[in-house]
Amino acid sequence: MLYDKWIRDWKTALAENFFLRSLCLFLAIGLILNATVFKSNDRVVIVPPQVTKQFWIESKRAAPEYLEQMGMFFAMLGGNLSPENAEYNVSLLIHHIGGSSGTSDAKADLAAQALYIKKNNITQSFYPSAVNVDPEYNTVTIEGEVIRNIGTTKISREKMFLRMKFYLENYKLWLQEFYTEYPGRDKKAAKEEREELEKAKNKLIEQKPLVRKYWTTAGELTQLMASDEVWISYTWGGLMLNEAKKLNLPVAEFMPKEGADGWVDNWMIVKDSPNQECAYKYINFMMSPKGQCGVSTVTGYSASNPVAAKTCMSAEEFAAKHQDDVAYVKQLHMWQTPERIEVYTNVWIAVNAAP
Repeated sequence: MLYDKWIRDWKTALAENFFLRSLCLFLAIGLILNATVFKSNDRVVIVPPQVTKQFWIESKRAAPEYLEQMGMFFAMLGGNLSPENAEYNVSLLIHHIGGSSGTSDAKADLAAQALYIKKNNITQSFYPSAVNVDPEYNTVTIEGEVIRNIGTTKISREKMFLRMKFYLENYKLWLQEFYTEYPGRDKKAAKEEREELEKAKNKLIEQKPLVRKYWTTAGELTQLMASDEVWISYTWGGLMLNEAKKLNLPVAEFMPKEGADGWVDNWMIVKDSPNQECAYKYINFMMSPKGQCGVSTVTGYSASNPVAAKTCMSAEEFAAKHQDDVAYVKQLHMWQTPERIEVYTNVWIAVNAAP
């Protein structure tokens, strides 16, 4: 028995020795090829394992088949994201953005997208249906359908184009551009929007040294003011003044000559939600004089029902909160929900992440 075991171990050792010798020979051949073939301008034909198509690369060009397969690889990485894999997939994409034409902005945008996916618990699945390759310009466009869920709830399903531009440098394929487009959108308008957002992002990053903090709650800002860390800030009209007065801070509120942002809060009933009768009663209460006055008193906001507001506000308070003041409302730039809100969110995440 011991002799049989010794024979088996000996044969195993011989096999491992043969494998290691073969591996060393293969690596040596690779080094020779790298030192000779790849330093010339010759075309190298490659047939890697598990790839059904043969393709070639030159120092500055690549076979359409190679661009297609690499484009599909990156599309699967960037198109299929979840809170669990977003960071890993995006890190692989970022690893392939480089060469002399690589941009840090592209890397920052992808990193921001990963944060957006994780922060909002979004799962995105991409189903490709067609591939278009332009070997002259080293571009790949993959058409397909993208489905997004938040948790288990489907939030969108739409056609999407993933567009990639590649750059070859010393036989190495780099990603130069990686972005999405959606059918039905004006391409010129989409391009202008991307350029405008890029300028806004760069300007916000440039002026970050002037900002003490991007606060997120009313209490956070009032504490910064109370400690003399912040003297002036963009705020929520009415609410912040209300909070500052509670701390006896000498604060005044004004609107810049350029105007200010404005928005309208809403109560809505989700489709197929239970207890709809109760929801309607709640909304009706909020629109009543008691509800309107309660919200305005607690928050300092204007009431959306000025008739109801007159039942609890003095004439001075009614005027101070700009009730029925059409001229005031016209100075406001009312918020509009962007068509692709995640693009704006990604820009904001990139600004916050910048040093």
